[in-house]
Amino acid sequence: MFRGKLLVGSMKHGPRVLVWALLALVFLPTLLPAGTFPYRDNLAAEVGFWKQVFVRYHQNDYLIHDARFPWLVYAVVHCDTTLSQRSCERYLKGERRRWQSRLRALALKLHRGDTLQLDSLERRVLAQFRQLKFNYSLRRAARNVRIQQGIRERFVEGVRRSYRYLPYIRQVFREAGLPEALVYLPHMESSFNEKAISHAGAAGMWQFMRATARLFMKINRVVDQRFDPFVSTRAAARLLAYNYAQLQDWALAITAYNHGLAGMKRAVRRYGRDYLKIRENYLRRSFGFASRNFYPEFLAIVELMDSLSIYFPDLEPQPPLQFVEITLAAPVRLPHLIRALALDRTKLRALNPAFRTAVWRGWRAIPAGYRIRLPAGTDLLAVDRWLSGTNAALARNAPSPQGKSEALPPAHHATVPQAAPVIHPEPIFAGLKPAVEEVLQNQPVERFLQPVASLAALQPEGPRPGLAQGRAASSAGRAPVPTAVDLNDSAVPRPAPERWHATERASAQDQTVSLSRPVVLNQLLLHLRRQLEPRNNRIVVFPEETPGHIAEWLNLPTYRIRQLNGLTRRQPIYAGQILRVDFSRVSPQEFLRRRLQFHLQLLSSVLDFHRPIYLTTHVVQPGESLWSIAEQIHKIPVNILLYFNPVDKLNQLRPGDVIQLPAMLDS
Repeated sequence: MFRGKLLVGSMKHGPRVLVWALLALVFLPTLLPAGTFPYRDNLAAEVGFWKQVFVRYHQNDYLIHDARFPWLVYAVVHCDTTLSQRSCERYLKGERRRWQSRLRALALKLHRGDTLQLDSLERRVLAQFRQLKFNYSLRRAARNVRIQQGIRERFVEGVRRSYRYLPYIRQVFREAGLPEALVYLPHMESSFNEKAISHAGAAGMWQFMRATARLFMKINRVVDQRFDPFVSTRAAARLLAYNYAQLQDWALAITAYNHGLAGMKRAVRRYGRDYLKIRENYLRRSFGFASRNFYPEFLAIVELMDSLSIYFPDLEPQPPLQFVEITLAAPVRLPHLIRALALDRTKLRALNPAFRTAVWRGWRAIPAGYRIRLPAGTDLLAVDRWLSGTNAALARNAPSPQGKSEALPPAHHATVPQAAPVIHPEPIFAGLKPAVEEVLQNQPVERFLQPVASLAALQPEGPRPGLAQGRAASSAGRAPVPTAVDLNDSAVPRPAPERWHATERASAQDQTVSLSRPVVLNQLLLHLRRQLEPRNNRIVVFPEETPGHIAEWLNLPTYRIRQLNGLTRRQPIYAGQILRVDFSRVSPQEFLRRRLQFHLQLLSSVLDFHRPIYLTTHVVQPGESLWSIAEQIHKIPVNILLYFNPVDKLNQLRPGDVIQLPAMLDS
């Protein structure tokens, strides 16, 4: 079953020692597409070594091997489970020193020409070195003696755990256009443990460092999304796609996931895009054993997963996670939610591992717009009623910086939840920059607006009596994260929307849903600009904004924003709250540009600006709430409503009220 000769020796008063070399160890023929993941034949020995580590050797087995050529294994020793960790480490260090001494002694014998004095063990080791195609001295090998622990148990547990997430990961990677085999990368990173933290500070199932994670995910005092297996999966897809776009080779892109893109770019500039040449010659301290073996380890994992039933025929996978996900329309403290709905705290925490300890203890509320997963089978009507009551209470007791209400000129405010990363190697905002700059630099707005007559010409066919049966509009924002913008500005001339098509509720109640004219992108920008503009050195907080965001846009330290508004360090800010701002370091125009850019990035994750965007209307029926209208009837996140409707109307919703929703036509 195993290729390669085993070199066996024994010690009368010591652990059993195996000295062998895996020159061409292959369990089964590879199932990898040759063109997608190259260099398989060149790395066959390394792949065989890692397959042995994953499948054959247990956690108490330790392979003493060469770091440069991992498949050159000198011995396999066993550390008794009765020993403490410190005793085991001391024993392994002793074994490593003994093998270093043996290799130096063998080199000295060869230098003196004492080949007749070699014992059988030394002759076998020497035979393996003579088979190498590289000039590799025994003295250098003595410096490269390394110990690798067997990880069969951890791998098996990781395989079981992986089935909780693999269906979702496959879907995300398929939508991103990535090779499906990449879904197995977490086996090397964390064994699919969403709580994993490395000694270097990488965290979560995909082992993101904090600096890299901030490019794709949210890390603040409420959440660390590195620990969210679903959000971090989307981030990993974006990072892998970007690595490949930069390096144009999957061996290099996968290695960059471990070593870093900047380091691999330096290697490419020096040695070209030849992975094997880089692997052999890129001798940097940072490009160590883990980085050099990351790609061979990945190839081994993929081969094992493709033939899993052969290696682990009795393995019982864990079932996929079952849950419902909702968007919070108001701040919520988790202990209150758990008590009010009689939720299982353990299950809830397992579904939402990204929330900080302060959130679980109730010290910090989850802001509006954040998404939370509830166990499958949760009574959604009870959730709806409780959240609606919480939203109404917060609307009646909205906080202000000094505990008093402050007035601003009339403006509609919006609720924007967290923006999930778009799975695409190019920056999200690249296509919107010209339009944004044009809106900001040209104050006359008439040039962006079509005359009323031409807008009327865009209207669909005239109104039809009753409910129309025909082509339905698909609601925009089916992505898991909503955004919003208000389009109800009286300064923008437009005719009253005409009825076009209607939809029917699942129940027997009739509602009128009409489709108006398409919304022009520049109009959207102008409306958003009006909402975000500071007035009298004050702004209205939009959801997703934090003191850190505002301070960054003003080039100020965060404590200055809290100081201006009488906020303590732990005191959160809320959507609709009025804050004082300081324009001593940036102009109001520059502040507005940065703020607008931030919200357009959120908006672009929901609305496809390359397709016509329409506004539908919904007539509120008795018993409906914002959550039921958005999540259950129109299948969109609830907070997208707040971009297109005044907040005061949504906070005091009554039967007969008409609210607007965005939609795009089915192609």
